[in-house]
Amino acid sequence: MKRFLFAAGVCSALLCGTAVTSPLPVASAYSIDNSYGYDLIIGTWRDRDGGTLSITDSSIGMASYTIHEVTKDDARTSVCLYLNGGKSVVTLTFVNGNHTYMMLNNVQTGYSKDYSKI
Repeated sequence: MKRFLFAAGVCSALLCGTAVTSPLPVASAYSIDNSYGYDLIIGTWRDRDGGTLSITDSSIGMASYTIHEVTKDDARTSVCLYLNGGKSVVTLTFVNGNHTYMMLNNVQTGYSKDYSKI
């Protein structure tokens, strides 16, 4: 019982008395050239259910798009797209330098889906 109380006291002092910080510095994202975004996203992609998504230099599926911004940090690259003249915003995220896997997220609706390049 004494060991438990001692351990609880040590944990309490460590966690409550001092700020807990990450041992690794958090890298801030920076913008990169939109041409890099086109290089990442153009191609044919397959979702987990077997459906395909075709992305060209001007359309994603049946919708026209423009690249708004491409950002990169140590863990991911994100490509922000404006669909149909800005009526919808979609982000495509590539994690840990893997350019054959992306996560699509519609910012307005919260819809998301994972894709692999084929």
